[in-house]
Amino acid sequence: MYSTYKFGENLGLLLLVRKEDNVLIGHAGLVQQVIENEEEVEIGYWIARDYWGQGYAAEAAIVLWKYGKEHLNKHRFFALIQPENIVSQKVAKNIGMVMEKKIILGGKSVNVFSIS
Repeated sequence: MYSTYKFGENLGLLLLVRKEDNVLIGHAGLVQQVIENEEEVEIGYWIARDYWGQGYAAEAAIVLWKYGKEHLNKHRFFALIQPENIVSQKVAKNIGMVMEKKIILGGKSVNVFSIS
């Protein structure tokens, strides 16, 4: 199990289940992260390959962003996306995120996308 599944009542990854048939399609959630010594909230999403291109990641990301603003009173969110993951970068851009910077995290280059 990922350590990010539970960070308290409102934070952590959740299972994404398609409404019409209760099929597990991925995971998404708001995850507390420390980036360059700053605590921030990440909008995280992972969709199983069979369900790519159907809008599920964008739908989950938008719901999480709105929930974080309205219920957690957070104003800034980010997504950590590997440079080669063009599809996730497109999802981030489609919900209004902009690439802020590149960082090294766990020895790997990662793009930081953010929205305020």
